[in-house]
Amino acid sequence: MKMQAPIEVVIKVAVTNGEGQSGHATVTCGKGIFPTEEKIRELVEKCEAEVAESGLRLMTKREWFNTICPPEVEEDEDGEVHVTEYAIPGGNDWDA
Repeated sequence: MKMQAPIEVVIKVAVTNGEGQSGHATVTCGKGIFPTEEKIRELVEKCEAEVAESGLRLMTKREWFNTICPPEVEEDEDGEVHVTEYAIPGGNDWDA
């Protein structure tokens, strides 16, 4: 095995049950090596299959972006609540 650096790359994959429960699944990409994009995508797919067994799924781009930039919530003078979500760079679907 080729050792490239004194590192361990760990990624956190955002998951949810779609009904308010959310969190992160932690995946390690290996020790001492720089993972390729292909390897990371492979690990995320594997993670997706594993979390599905417990009733969870990967967050959609909108769900994930709302955790990074929460929607703005305002109440008008009539007591009506308005929620404004920020635009997502690149649209609503994950970039390939």
